[in-house]
Amino acid sequence: WYVSPTGNNGDYGTTPATPFRTLAYAMTKAMSGDTVHAAEGVYSEGSAVFSTEAGKEHPSRVIVGERVTLLADGAAENTIIVGESDTSATANSYGMGTNAMRCVTLRDYAKIKGFTLTGGRTRYSDMGLGGSTMEWTSLGNWTGGGVQGTSSGRDRAFAVDCVISNCVALYGGGASMVNLVRCKVVNCKAVNNGGGANLVNMYGSLIDHCYSSGGGANISSFTRIYNSTIGPHGYNHNGTPRATIATASSGVSCLINCLLLGSLGSAGNSMTNPASYTVFADTSNNYPTNETSRVIPSADLAVDADLRPIPFRNAAVDTGSEAMLTDFSATDTAKRFLPYASDVDLSGAPRITNGALDPGALEANWLPQYAKTLGGQNTKIVVDEAGSYVVDDGSGKIAIPGGESLSLTWGNAATRGAREGVISVTGEGTLTMTLGGEPYATITAADSPYAFRFKPGSLSAFDFGFAFEGAGEASLSGFNLVRGTTLLFR
Repeated sequence: WYVSPTGNNGDYGTTPATPFRTLAYAMTKAMSGDTVHAAEGVYSEGSAVFSTEAGKEHPSRVIVGERVTLLADGAAENTIIVGESDTSATANSYGMGTNAMRCVTLRDYAKIKGFTLTGGRTRYSDMGLGGSTMEWTSLGNWTGGGVQGTSSGRDRAFAVDCVISNCVALYGGGASMVNLVRCKVVNCKAVNNGGGANLVNMYGSLIDHCYSSGGGANISSFTRIYNSTIGPHGYNHNGTPRATIATASSGVSCLINCLLLGSLGSAGNSMTNPASYTVFADTSNNYPTNETSRVIPSADLAVDADLRPIPFRNAAVDTGSEAMLTDFSATDTAKRFLPYASDVDLSGAPRITNGALDPGALEANWLPQYAKTLGGQNTKIVVDEAGSYVVDDGSGKIAIPGGESLSLTWGNAATRGAREGVISVTGEGTLTMTLGGEPYATITAADSPYAFRFKPGSLSAFDFGFAFEGAGEASLSGFNLVRGTTLLFR
């Protein structure tokens, strides 16, 4: 099935040329096992309710049917599902109320992939449906402003490659009762617990800059968090800092290969399993660690604006466990969906760089460091791509093991002078060097060290490729711009 904001619900919906207009209408046609393809655009029309049963009738922009996939065919930043605020006199100051609308509800084994979810709102209390007694663990009117799963359990609904922002709920402002796989949750609010998320599992995801008046500004009542980052920015509704993570759920609760940059609140005491290969900033004293986890001063955990670790300035870099991507003690349900978060990181970059896994949702970007190691202050070198196990060995060389490769661009050829570099091979393998996609040299251990030099000629930039096959490794070093006159004495 196909849907587009410029489509028509009276059309066939069976091809990209005949799409439906609203997501909710497309779901009335989809059956178990179907995929609904959404074109880029803003989806702000249509609505559906999960049930007419009291406590479950709050509307959503779309309810994805059981075992149905809602798939964005374009970029998440351009495929947007917008909820709705309540502007009536009975709404609270956040636009929550009976006339509000959450973005998405997922039935059992439903999946949404590749969307931005924003502006979703729930009701701010039971709104007269039972006084102060609220079964908020079931699908209700007040949880998951961005995306909400069902009461069957958070293992049965999946939000993948989504950005969830500016959503509000009583519990779990951004998400509740779902698996978050490579999702980013920011700037969400909860009137009570879990500003970013509540009652969720996380795989390769990130939560930051969220608000709550109860426990866990960023997340509360989690079960399993793997390869994820919990940011340091969590606030009360008045803007004062508060614990970013609080209260682990009963059952299997664990933190594995995670980077926690904020304070823990009560989460550590309530976890049933200690954290493994997880790095905690030293912002609290409540760390559920074992011998594989560490507490590191915040000053030694430098990250960029996206919370990506910075090589040589972040002590967590390269300290994760690659084995934990495929070998851990969680349930089969968790294992079944871990591959979603094991191939690439939150940004789509390789999950492993510089030969090791980093804790958290984002791998450190080693490409600028590789360029610096190769060329020193020669900023004309840009490393475009490198295999997961290419390594800066700390000695001024870049090591390329068997089966790996590196490509770079050496620019500004108008500068006078030749270019040079040194390649060494150990073992039985062979390094193939290309220039502009054409073979340039084949180097073995017998040729090492191999020094190359060439003049720029009329080219404006040089595209080099280095691929090593076989046992051993190749190392690159000393990529320099040679100016002036060279006198060679023999």
